[in-house]
Amino acid sequence: MKDTNSNPFKDTQNNDRVVEVRDYVYHEWTKRVFHLEKNGMFLCWANADLLEAAKSSLSLTSWRFMREIEPKTTLTKQQIADKFGINNIKNLIIED
Repeated sequence: MKDTNSNPFKDTQNNDRVVEVRDYVYHEWTKRVFHLEKNGMFLCWANADLLEAAKSSLSLTSWRFMREIEPKTTLTKQQIADKFGINNIKNLIIED
């Protein structure tokens, strides 16, 4: 007998994460909360760009392209000075 209470999305739960998506190569990337990939499309919670917003969303939007967001790294001037052997951080100038 088939379990009618089973969840077809059971294996995809808790995999939600913020990614960048777009439909065309020449379009700008947009942040969305990714839910699952199906048939070569990336399904994201509609209009949700934060995990908190995805919790209240009930519909998904499909996208053709997706990329992971690289995590940002925070470094102190002291860490940079230590890496490059600079003894006095007052002599350290950081440019963009």
